Amino acid sequence: MNEWQVGMSESTCSGVFAADAAGHGGHALFSIDELSRVALERCQTARCAVQIMGDLGVEYGFYGESDGIEGGAESMLVNDPQEAYIFHILPDDTGTSAIWVAQRVGDNEVGVVANMFTIRQVNLTDSTKFLGSSNMNAIAQKYNLWQPSMGLLDFTRTFSNGEYNSQYYSGRRMWRFYDLVAPSRHLPANYTDLRYDTVYPATLVPDFPVSIQDFMAWHRDYYQGTPYDMTVGLASGPWGDPDRFGTYGAGVKGNWERSIGIYRTASTHVAHARSWLPREQGGVLWYAAAQTITSVFVPYSMGVTAVLPAHAIGDPDHLDRASAYWAFRYVFNVAKFKFKYMYQDISAMQTALEEQSAALVKNLDAHYTGTNLTKAYMDNANTVVSQWWTLPDTLIGKYADGYNTPVYPDWWLEAVGYQNGPPSPPPEPPAFLDRNKHL
Repeated sequence: MNEWQVGMSESTCSGVFAADAAGHGGHALFSIDELSRVALERCQTARCAVQIMGDLGVEYGFYGESDGIEGGAESMLVNDPQEAYIFHILPDDTGTSAIWVAQRVGDNEVGVVANMFTIRQVNLTDSTKFLGSSNMNAIAQKYNLWQPSMGLLDFTRTFSNGEYNSQYYSGRRMWRFYDLVAPSRHLPANYTDLRYDTVYPATLVPDFPVSIQDFMAWHRDYYQGTPYDMTVGLASGPWGDPDRFGTYGAGVKGNWERSIGIYRTASTHVAHARSWLPREQGGVLWYAAAQTITSVFVPYSMGVTAVLPAHAIGDPDHLDRASAYWAFRYVFNVAKFKFKYMYQDISAMQTALEEQSAALVKNLDAHYTGTNLTKAYMDNANTVVSQWWTLPDTLIGKYADGYNTPVYPDWWLEAVGYQNGPPSPPPEPPAFLDRNKHL
């Protein structure tokens, strides 16, 4: 998020074309990283940001995270205090330019992107709702991906290469978000091919006003309470652990369900833009380092001139007690011992610290008159990280050696064959006579 409250969130996608970077065998100059940096440096609105990212991609070429079609495209969700857009971009067929589209999210709507394009029928004559490159129709016709007789071009059907890795990798997360925010829609959890089946809309109207706290909770979701709940069943072990390490078995072909919360999360953020406040305080980025399920969202407003040093470092290969990333990652790994029980303690502290942060933001909203925002937000972040470092020892002290928790659940004992283990010892022989009694 920049000083004008323009915020961005990225999601790597597949596309039907791929390109190599200039200097690495190709001719494309821009990746999504650099496109977003240039846009945040130059733009005061979300509309400006999507336009400049698209224009630069077209003029100088775009390349994706990988040189293959699976990770060769990108999406950005871009917002400011007045508007929000879903932005898709992929290389063109020559590897020297780009194809892109952006759809405005309605003022009373929400949208979701989960590693796959979501924009469907594109009407570039409706310039209030759509922006895009002028080359998309011609390229689609050239490769017979779309013809005018089919009506408006469906961007996802035309230019996406579908879901990563397995069916439901993207769609199940989309379904879950919409299930949480608009349960009245009763959208299906299953489908045949998300590229061709228009199962989920790019945007919809939620059933209720959505809060910052809702977004935080949804980023931690493991489909609890649904048929796809990752915290139940044999795969979750005796303690309801939702994470599945070792995704690829050496000799067993298959896939795990992909949930929203996942162990390989490096960071999560919620970009909150508000027009009724001075932009120094109106724009607040809520940032959670490491795995969201055991992290704490910490706010920083756009008026800060620095962040807590602990939030600026974090080498995933080396444990560092000066790093906020490692504070939260450490708790995540300690929680693997007894997830179901430990997470109750973790969640309680999460809630308390996030409520403390929300109170700080509310207070600064009400009294902002050029307050030293940097000190206020850094002091709060320091409290959060410091308290989080105390949590692993508390958890180990409480749950060490299997004590202070119930025994293994019956269903798990039966599933792992506990009942077939070594039998009880033979009956004891009759007791010897008490010779003294009969003398």
